[in-house]
Amino acid sequence: MTKARVFEIMGPFYGNAEYRSAIAQDTPEAELLVLTEILDRINALGHRVSNLHALEHTEDIRLAPLLLEAFDRLHSENRRAGAIGLLRRRCFAPIIPELISRYEMTASSYLREAITDSLFGIGSRRYISEYLRLVRKDDYGESYDHLLGLLCKLRVREAVAILLRLHRENPHDWHWTLLKYGPMTGDPELIPEIRPYLESADTELRTLARKAINKLEKEGSP
Repeated sequence: MTKARVFEIMGPFYGNAEYRSAIAQDTPEAELLVLTEILDRINALGHRVSNLHALEHTEDIRLAPLLLEAFDRLHSENRRAGAIGLLRRRCFAPIIPELISRYEMTASSYLREAITDSLFGIGSRRYISEYLRLVRKDDYGESYDHLLGLLCKLRVREAVAILLRLHRENPHDWHWTLLKYGPMTGDPELIPEIRPYLESADTELRTLARKAINKLEKEGSP
């Protein structure tokens, strides 16, 4: 892939924004054609963007089907994750079922993390039962994602037992959720699990542990 060929496929407006990554990733021409089509349809809605990342701070529910389509049709995991990651604002709550469906259909831990990051950003309580169904599956936790953190953020006490189990099985992947989001549940049962991090060699982990315990103790006091 060359700069000239990217410009030939995408035109100068999109090509100037995309040619570096297209060359670095040796992006197939078919992928660039799909991206060009999606960007054309986005700009037909009144936007003026040369790449998907430019939509990072845009709240427009009309973008949802186009970004979901980009996720479905693109092949690069980085581009797919980038497209789905643009759907993390509250205005996109109506498409949560679509995000959950794609979460269940993909085996990629990288894409699952990207999808759940959007679910975390939206932060809707309406689908708590669905989130619980997913984290209660036997294979949940084999790789890290944001579903359990979301349940903690929403103060769902049922998440505590799952968090404790996963942290004990794999502290490397789940210590961040335990320390940063576990305290949001207000459940003091987490304190003994958190306490060893007060002795961590990592300053950030010690600080998080101290704040987490203080928060839980304060919530548990009469």
